[in-house]
Amino acid sequence: MRIDRRAVITAGAASAWLLAAGARAQDPTGRWVRAESPHFVVYSADGEREAREYALMLEDFDGVLRRFHGKQDAPAGRKLPVYLVRDNDQLQKVFPGADRAAGLYSASLQEIFIIAVKGIGDYSTLDLTVGDNVVLHEYVHHFVMQYFPDGYPAWLSEGLPEYYSTIDLKPKRVFVGGPNNLRAFSLRQRAWLPADKLLGSNRRQIDEQSVGVFYGQAWLLTHYVWSNAERRQKLGAYLDRYRDGQDAMQAWTAVYGDDAKGLENKLKSYMNTRLMGVEMTRDGPPTPPVTVTAMPAGADDLLLDVQLLKRQMVNDKDKQLERVRTQAAKRPNERFSRLALARAETQFGDRDAGEAMLERLLAEKPDDLEALQLAAFSRLYRAEKKSPDAVAQMTQASVYLGRANKLDPDNYLTLYGYFRAQRGAGKPTENTLNVLARAVELAPQQASIRMTAGQTFMEAGHYDEARFFLEPAANNPHGGGLAAAAQKLIDQIDAKEAAAAAKPAAKTS
Repeated sequence: MRIDRRAVITAGAASAWLLAAGARAQDPTGRWVRAESPHFVVYSADGEREAREYALMLEDFDGVLRRFHGKQDAPAGRKLPVYLVRDNDQLQKVFPGADRAAGLYSASLQEIFIIAVKGIGDYSTLDLTVGDNVVLHEYVHHFVMQYFPDGYPAWLSEGLPEYYSTIDLKPKRVFVGGPNNLRAFSLRQRAWLPADKLLGSNRRQIDEQSVGVFYGQAWLLTHYVWSNAERRQKLGAYLDRYRDGQDAMQAWTAVYGDDAKGLENKLKSYMNTRLMGVEMTRDGPPTPPVTVTAMPAGADDLLLDVQLLKRQMVNDKDKQLERVRTQAAKRPNERFSRLALARAETQFGDRDAGEAMLERLLAEKPDDLEALQLAAFSRLYRAEKKSPDAVAQMTQASVYLGRANKLDPDNYLTLYGYFRAQRGAGKPTENTLNVLARAVELAPQQASIRMTAGQTFMEAGHYDEARFFLEPAANNPHGGGLAAAAQKLIDQIDAKEAAAAAKPAAKTS
């Protein structure tokens, strides 16, 4: 993929850089900068220009997706943070053990974000790297879940991001659906999965040796469907059958006419043709506003540690806590470092000390949304663990959440916290259900909130709504145990509805 950004390096960008440089002369700032655009927040340790250009590239890509899917005027939802790191070693500070990853997506409760290994150089002239293509792939997942949340077969769920990740963005032209050389190479080197297994398997059912060829076939099948108007038109009928529980191969045969061998032959023949993409001309790339600010010096030491804490998947908690304490001690008066330390202490250190830090931070800055949320969730934790003063802790959590909600009424984490604060008060009220549904609407990618909503609506007897919340989680190809749990709840709904349908109608006198 090639991207040309020379047209958007403007005088405005230069003056923003001068302002940021002036701020650094007065305040202790570090290498990391934060570039905020209408739909993204990009973090980079390699300067304002790179962060700005990357944000513009993502906005350009988002605009193409919106145009292709009729979502030009759809609300943006929450802005997606993207963290650009220099190498896999830095990436593993956030995802320990991901030793071969070029980029990853995290939909944790505390923050939904992407982290990726970036290229080194000028994004206005260089091809994007593997890490950058991973960002585009993961953003398609994020976009689909935001605007089209539903249950999709794994081949389409992974094939569509692969289809779009080869996009070619140029100032006067955009080309979508070009060859995916990495996936084509896998298809030429490895034995193919049978078509019925390709259609009917979820990602968890594919063994590691076959993952590469699965992604290749998923990309090719998506390209085969997406590039032809007639085949694409039939996709809705196929998905209806799939979601109704029909066997995936039987559904394909009913809609498209091919049996397993016939589909495989068509795909192999299709791969050897000149793949036709879609070209879109334009006057120029979008130039949305991008605000770049320098981050505190503490971010150099602690930004990636904070992201690991947000994922709440720390293996060696004592070691991680000691690291945050050591790094924060370098700058005992810096707000960023103090907030990072308070997060670590309330998460798995000295909770009392962490809460005291948060109180001091809020006394200095009462409108700190992150501090309010950390304080609220720490109190929720105490209350849910049945502390002797659980009622008082829950009340205090509600106070913090109320203040947070005034600052940002559309923050999914605040709304989910409010639901948890109200959950212990008996059967959920209509208002509580609405708050939970709104949290899912704002962060549809967050599986645990989806699961909570599905189970809560199910317990309230709202089976249709419960199914709506659970199906995307059940069909998430990376859902792991949560996907299995979501499917189990759907099976329970099916059983309840079947039992209700079988019950004879009550006699009337």
